[in-house]
Amino acid sequence: MVATKDLDVSKHLVHCASTMARMTAQLEMGEDETCWWVINHRAQNHVLLGPLRFFNHGCRSNAKFASHSSKKFVPRIKAKIKAGDEITLFYGRRPPWFRIFIITVSRLLKIKSLFDT
Repeated sequence: MVATKDLDVSKHLVHCASTMARMTAQLEMGEDETCWWVINHRAQNHVLLGPLRFFNHGCRSNAKFASHSSKKFVPRIKAKIKAGDEITLFYGRRPPWFRIFIITVSRLLKIKSLFDT
């Protein structure tokens, strides 16, 4: 993710908000090459839906995860960022809550349908 304009400290990037959807037994791992973040929250796996999954890791990141609810995350700027600079997040040192899985498009459509109702 790259900043298109200068960003000040403490700014929330609400247009990059992402939501967790609980994974179920029907959502098995697939065979295509779509990558999704899977977060373990309250002993259940959740898929992270939204643009937040496209942010790269940075050991000296300039943004951090901010929670707006128990299942909604928004990146928050923690150091001034100039237009053209990459916005990065620190995922943590081998965080137990973060894994990447591959999910088929058909399974993704099942997840999406949960939000369409």
